[in-house]
Amino acid sequence: MARPLKEGMDYFPHDTDASNDEKIEALRALYGNDGYAFYFILLERIYRTENAELDISKPAVLAALINKVHVTKERFDEMLETAFDIGCFNREAYEERRILTSNGIKRRAAEIQKMRERWRKRKASQENPVDKSEVFPEENGGDNPGEKTEETPESKEKKSKEKKSTSTTTTPLPPSFKEGESVAVVGVEAEKREVTEFMTNSFIIGASAFQVDMLTSWVDDGMKADAIIYAMEIALAANKREPRYVKGILKRWFDAGVRTRQQAEAYEAEHRRSDIRASPSDGGGSRVLSAEETRKYLRQLREAVNNG
Repeated sequence: MARPLKEGMDYFPHDTDASNDEKIEALRALYGNDGYAFYFILLERIYRTENAELDISKPAVLAALINKVHVTKERFDEMLETAFDIGCFNREAYEERRILTSNGIKRRAAEIQKMRERWRKRKASQENPVDKSEVFPEENGGDNPGEKTEETPESKEKKSKEKKSTSTTTTPLPPSFKEGESVAVVGVEAEKREVTEFMTNSFIIGASAFQVDMLTSWVDDGMKADAIIYAMEIALAANKREPRYVKGILKRWFDAGVRTRQQAEAYEAEHRRSDIRASPSDGGGSRVLSAEETRKYLRQLREAVNNG
């Protein structure tokens, strides 16, 4: 029996600096940690639903939710009103259908659903590889195993020519394939495997499917595996083992037209040179500072900040 498809989400993105978000800061300023718990408990329940919409029209559901937040109904209603005022949830959807959601929540849920669909397709293709003997019966010689025909000198010569011909030509693609498509698909999957192996072995041991897909999806956009791995190496050097940090680097490169590691290294080198040229120099010109001059300049900056 096939495993039923999961509805809703088991997890959702929670930024490590979420407490610094303006909306969450407002809830915490007014209600303390009750405001923080209120918001994220509601998010958990919303993302568990099929359409990222939490229906609280039934009194029993609402009562259970209030009990989960561990506040009085009056305080819950007050926090909910504030959440509508600052844009955490969509007031119109609540007033019309008594559901809690927002455009941002729906958008993030849709992104996760797309990742899940891509993962399901990849898994299905791995579990059900194409049987070439069935798709391309001509590769088996086209003979019916139940029949045998007597070979003549002419038929032997024909088979010999066919054998030589097939050894120098590629296997024909099915009619549904476009020319070159199979090569492209194999190339993309190989690039994704390379990214996944580096990520799970060197970047985040035991990375979740969501984290892996966050970076491998860049291959679909044309980013090469070596560039994505280079971005992870930069993150490791900065002690930032966070896919979102790598995603920020990749977005900056992508917007600049960078797709390969070689291009990325050149881009980063030029970026560093530009930063140094922007620093003050002795003669007022534009020159690269020496290592000692750079240390001295940074020391002066720190002293100025401390004394200011």
